[in-house]
Amino acid sequence: MFDTQNLPKELESTAIARFQDCDPFSHLNNARYIDYFLNARENQLALSYNFNIFDHGKTLNANWVMTKTRSLTQAGAVYGGNPHPNTPDLLQ
Repeated sequence: MFDTQNLPKELESTAIARFQDCDPFSHLNNARYIDYFLNARENQLALSYNFNIFDHGKTLNANWVMTKTRSLTQAGAVYGGNPHPNTPDLLQ
């Protein structure tokens, strides 16, 4: 096992809202938010903790299931928006 004391407890992610994930008004489709959460979870575990959920699942013959999600939206995700001020705007 490894030392968990110095691991980050709260992780953050940014994502670019893709055209195919949006409604005709360029708002991210509500159902697609869950897909973004699932992708962020996989990426955050791999990048922050060097933990591969698929390898772990094969080893234990068991895996994780998301049973509840919570979203605190400060602003709606829209197509063409810049997700982070230090990221080049790829969609202009």
